[in-house]
Amino acid sequence: MIAEVRFLRVIKDRQYQLDIVLASHRGAGDSDEAVALGGHVGRDKVIDRIMQRYWWRNVTSDVVETIKTCLRCQSTVQASTKFSPFKMLYGRELVLPIDVSQEFADCTFDHDDPEFEESDFHATLSKLEILQDVVFKKADANIEQAQAKQQADFAKRRYKQKNFIVGDKVLRYNLRRADRKGGKQTDPWDGPYEVAQVCEKGLYCLINASTKVTLKTKVNGCNLKPFFEYIPEAPSVTPSPDVQIVGVKQEEISYKFSPLTVAIQRAICNNSGGRLVFKEKSGPSGKINKTFKNTSEPHTVKEIEGDGNCLFRALSFAITREEDQHAVVRSLICDFIACTENIQAESMRNDKVWGTTTEILAAANMFNVNVCVWAKYGPKLTWHIHRPNGEEVVEESVYLENKAGTHFNPSGTGQE
Repeated sequence: MIAEVRFLRVIKDRQYQLDIVLASHRGAGDSDEAVALGGHVGRDKVIDRIMQRYWWRNVTSDVVETIKTCLRCQSTVQASTKFSPFKMLYGRELVLPIDVSQEFADCTFDHDDPEFEESDFHATLSKLEILQDVVFKKADANIEQAQAKQQADFAKRRYKQKNFIVGDKVLRYNLRRADRKGGKQTDPWDGPYEVAQVCEKGLYCLINASTKVTLKTKVNGCNLKPFFEYIPEAPSVTPSPDVQIVGVKQEEISYKFSPLTVAIQRAICNNSGGRLVFKEKSGPSGKINKTFKNTSEPHTVKEIEGDGNCLFRALSFAITREEDQHAVVRSLICDFIACTENIQAESMRNDKVWGTTTEILAAANMFNVNVCVWAKYGPKLTWHIHRPNGEEVVEESVYLENKAGTHFNPSGTGQE
């Protein structure tokens, strides 16, 4: 029997990692169907889902921190039992039909059978009665322990005074749900709210964190608990040996502007085995001594056709000076991914399938150039540089514009 071999996809983009964790936990969207598919499952199931498909460092800690900040999971309480109802009734666990051998299917006793020992039968019944008494005593002890724990938890939850300060974000216990019959579908905690004022006798004035409306009544601190807010991580621009930093001013970083020269473009086409053809047109024959800032908008943008092949069209134009060789570029990148990452993405070979960050990283490694993308990373637009993994430092770069997040265009930069 041959075991099935599965390859894990290594995720390097930080935002993509967090998106995978959120999609595995609560669904890939805000719709009811997406939430139902996610189900807000627990930590272990989320880790199992991810590790069957992807890998990156610190997967477990990312899952724990993300679930910790989930509003729905913060308002859910679970409980467990010690014995099954069947064992409580009969003193033993249930024996399923699959556990019974076929040769013992006939379990009737014949009192006239000479092999039947009535004394052994009564001894067995006595042992079962004793065992049932033991189970009852253990169950009574478990019930007393559970009741004591519930009482302690209730006192700790209801009567322990919590101290909050102005500005803290909290969740409020839904007292209307507790007083009504039913209401199981209503969340026991609502919010989040912000503490606007600390009053006497453990009361607090709250403001709705979303609408900024102040609640009319004060809330006792025993009906509040801290709210852990999910804050998306903004990608940081970290200097590396691939990039020469000219200067830093107010979080603005300057990079060398190094578009592909004619020699580099010809070398890439020759290394493709003749599959890419370089078109002789005017362009930089040598290196350009210019710089640009990570917040500078593209200086020039060439609009290309938006037919789903825009990423590969933009790469084709940057290398061959024409966008018509996009199908060859797509095929080369898919072959490279299949050989180096052991990932067979057959759907990506199809025409008009959108390229992703994986294909951008593959292009940077295959062509041995930097791929600089002008897109929205975090709260504002900035240049994000995808560098090849080799030890050799490269300066030559391909510049792409993806301002809307749905279409790539080849571009220059805001050179100084």
